[in-house]
Amino acid sequence: MKTSVFFRFLATAIAMSILFQSCKVYHKQNVTINEAVSSEKKVRVVLLNNEKYAFCKLIYKQEQLYGITKINSAAATSLDTLMVGCTLDGKIAKIKLNEHTIKEIYLYNKTLSRVISIAGPIVIAVIIVGVIIGTSSNNMSIGPMPLI
Repeated sequence: MKTSVFFRFLATAIAMSILFQSCKVYHKQNVTINEAVSSEKKVRVVLLNNEKYAFCKLIYKQEQLYGITKINSAAATSLDTLMVGCTLDGKIAKIKLNEHTIKEIYLYNKTLSRVISIAGPIVIAVIIVGVIIGTSSNNMSIGPMPLI
């Protein structure tokens, strides 16, 4: 019984550490379109209808704003009617964005994302070790040694 609970906990911990690896954190302060374009960083765009889309970067081309993203991303699939092109290998999509429908833009926080990706699994590992030590110490008895 205890081993099945432990293995269930271990599986959950491993799954959580894998999920932390793909965690992306964005700055809390929103930026202007020009700041997002000049930074050439990953961005999260919030539209007026509160839909959120992640882009690899934003670019201006011929006075038009475009979001660059992977062809299989949620942004590309949701905004497929606004897609104006993709690369020759078919991996990167260019999506036409209307500046008047953008409510907020947040820049990717690379430092905090890395800290969470590293610290998350470490914290989970410490918890697992604590549980292992806690369950194994319950089986040990502290007292006088039996005489032989």
